[in-house]
Amino acid sequence: MQRSMDPATQLDRLRAALAASGDVAYEWDMAADEIVWLDGSASADGAAVLSAVRTGEALHERIHPDDLVCRLEALSGLYA
Repeated sequence: MQRSMDPATQLDRLRAALAASGDVAYEWDMAADEIVWLDGSASADGAAVLSAVRTGEALHERIHPDDLVCRLEALSGLYA
């Protein structure tokens, strides 16, 4: 039987995984079009420019047009 971790431990593990992989994470409130970066992950090495990204629209402006098509198709499939 697997024991569930407390939320603080889960968040610590997520932070460690993001730091180890060099990735960032965010929460996007699509209705309000507001992005919140996970505990400053947008200011991590090499990602400082992301800290200025506060909306989905601003994020989309930084995605290559060819990649944006795939992203928008995936989002529309999830929220259609």
